[in-house]
Amino acid sequence: MEQLIATGFDEYKAKAIAIGNDPGTARALRETLLRTRASVPLFDPARFAEHLGRAYEMMVDIWRRGEAPHAFDVPSIDALPVRSVEVA
Repeated sequence: MEQLIATGFDEYKAKAIAIGNDPGTARALRETLLRTRASVPLFDPARFAEHLGRAYEMMVDIWRRGEAPHAFDVPSIDALPVRSVEVA
């Protein structure tokens, strides 16, 4: 749903107002959400949590290497190897 991405509050507000003032656009977005929600991580709490956990691990790895904070991309869960959980 890239059309909903905003780079700042003013853009977010403008998009929200535009959608609110256009019932056709609002209906189309609603239909898209209903149609795609089964395949989107945001609507899959376990997958979303796993992806967020991977992001935290990547942040810690950056910190451990002594690197300054910087932007990074978290690979798709489908592209990542299955992790094994170690019990101490």
